[in-house]
Amino acid sequence: MSRSTNYRNPVLDLLPDYVGGRSIEEVMRERGVSRVVKLASNENPLGPSPEAIRALHEYAHGAHIYPDNYCVDLAAKVAEKSRVRPEQVIFSTGSDNVMQLAIWAFGKPGTYALAPSPGFLGYEIFARSFGLEILPMPLPNGLWDLDRWRNEARREDVSLVILTTPNNPTGTAFTHDELVDFLEFVPKHVTVILDMAYVEFDPNSPPDTEMLLELHENVICCRTFSKAYGLAGLRLGYGIAAEHHINDMKKLRTPYAANGASLAAALAAMNDEVHLHRSIDLARDGVEWWTENLTKLGVEVLPSSANFVMARVPEAPQIFDLMLDEGVIVRHLRAFRLEDGLRITCGLTEENEIALDAFKKALNTLRGVGQGL
Repeated sequence: MSRSTNYRNPVLDLLPDYVGGRSIEEVMRERGVSRVVKLASNENPLGPSPEAIRALHEYAHGAHIYPDNYCVDLAAKVAEKSRVRPEQVIFSTGSDNVMQLAIWAFGKPGTYALAPSPGFLGYEIFARSFGLEILPMPLPNGLWDLDRWRNEARREDVSLVILTTPNNPTGTAFTHDELVDFLEFVPKHVTVILDMAYVEFDPNSPPDTEMLLELHENVICCRTFSKAYGLAGLRLGYGIAAEHHINDMKKLRTPYAANGASLAAALAAMNDEVHLHRSIDLARDGVEWWTENLTKLGVEVLPSSANFVMARVPEAPQIFDLMLDEGVIVRHLRAFRLEDGLRITCGLTEENEIALDAFKKALNTLRGVGQGL
């Protein structure tokens, strides 16, 4: 069958495919296992708040009605918690879509967007989609050094700076004061997109949204309900910025971009502080546990302020594959151009132990431990 001759946007040839993690169902079929522990996509192992589940059940009766396009109730709650005005908040299908809107609205075609390397795979896709190029900024040993970004941020051919704290896939973070110092060097016409998907887990003075926006109107903060709030399957994110920036982004957003089920669940989840703090504590304990146990095996682990750890080990591709045989999914970081990298989500205690056993078994197999080699 011949290929259609209709117009095809040439930018498609410039875009990499987004490569996600392996699904539970896929691994069950492929490896013939009946039980799978998934620690690959940084999901909340506790699941949603019981209050969010109750809200979803209640919402189902009204699912035939379009949701509130202005998200008034949830905007008020987010604004209260972030100490901003509701008019400074926008909701959409995940924080990545909020970033897309920001890049579309404020990225100048033909210019560069600075972004961390390694970093979230969507940055390159979003920037190139709207006619920008990514200027990758290496993180030395996976760590942030914003001083190295200063000169690049002042280039005339740069219109966007994308920062992530904590960063995916490294888990490393910078503090509020470090960010404020850096922003003093960024020209006011350059938009700074701050990806804060994992910020709830950060114990070390993360950026304060209210204080940032008081000082710098060119900052757009992107947050999500997918991680700490355990609502990844509902795909709801939000942005906080100056009101005129939010108004511009709303012009580009599709109608009802935030679905009613996600709005109901998110509002209930925000009211359940107990579940949120349990989720945060579990993740922080998991980071400490994984760091300690992998380090004992001689594996390099980056300091993480997120709900996952990143390990660097030469045998990473083989370990990833052998762990799949044991029914354990972690994330091999080949798509992030880190062939020796594995990202491991912090799960429940039993999940962590099963995954560590699978990791040890794979490492011992590859290094010939116990085989007289």
